[in-house]
Amino acid sequence: MTIVLQILGACIGSFSACLVFEAPRTSWTINALLGGIGWAIYLYLANSFSVAAATYMASLIVAIWSHLNARWFKAPVTVFFIPAFFPFVPGAGMYRTVYAFINSTVYAGLQELIQTLAIAIMIALAIFTSDAMFKVLNQYFPIKLSKSKS
Repeated sequence: MTIVLQILGACIGSFSACLVFEAPRTSWTINALLGGIGWAIYLYLANSFSVAAATYMASLIVAIWSHLNARWFKAPVTVFFIPAFFPFVPGAGMYRTVYAFINSTVYAGLQELIQTLAIAIMIALAIFTSDAMFKVLNQYFPIKLSKSKS
């Protein structure tokens, strides 16, 4: 039951990000589903891989899907990136890092800091990987986004 609540929370978090950042209404449902599916993939992969590796693989899937949605809906890719990555942002890790340093448990704080930085780097690396992949694909198979005048 907690897995279902986590996925539902990820959907609500992504949907809320759409509202906060005033994303187009056509992207609200897609982004909520994208955030929830991305988090479900992360939960599945976290059983077999490290947190950083699971974050990278799930973020890569979200990034690729965001690029595909951007081309399908003819919108900037950031409309889909930013809300869908909200469930992955290591806010709790940042909180635990600062809390450990405040309580003078430096070793625990450094451990949390390293894991938090690893997660943030994996998200950025997934975005970079998908951007590079689509740039190469677009070079060999250009996608025309604008409607041609007939």
